Amino acid sequence: MHLASPCADEEAPIDASAPIYRDIVDRLPEPLLNPFCNALSALTRMETTIFDFPEIKWDIAQLSLKEQVDLERFLTSKRHFLTNQERVIDFLQGGLSRLFEATFKELPELSGPSPFTIPFIGSSGVLVGKNRVWKLDYINNSRGFMEFSGA
Repeated sequence: MHLASPCADEEAPIDASAPIYRDIVDRLPEPLLNPFCNALSALTRMETTIFDFPEIKWDIAQLSLKEQVDLERFLTSKRHFLTNQERVIDFLQGGLSRLFEATFKELPELSGPSPFTIPFIGSSGVLVGKNRVWKLDYINNSRGFMEFSGA
């Protein structure tokens, strides 16, 4: 099923992130274009459940119990994605769009290159500012795609 999916294509992460790029690129200062593209690409490609599939040589594979459990979790998540592709891609794009929108709202106006950096992520790992990045929808619909820690 994965190979028949449009997300199996090598260019699929680029296609999935293209709408976010188009929405934001015109509002960014030139020095931030490459970092934005790199971050968008890296975050999109981290969705391995959507864009990847494990290569297993079944004729010689001897999986440990942990590997079997991990594979079963991955395949369950993959099945969920493949049966809900449009909805999951919409959530991915919406989440990335909200993340970058919130980040870029906090950017000061740039008059030129600066040797100083401004942290946008606090020590707790939560985006600094008044923008609410995550909605309950994203948390509720991410089951099977993300692992939540008890911290």
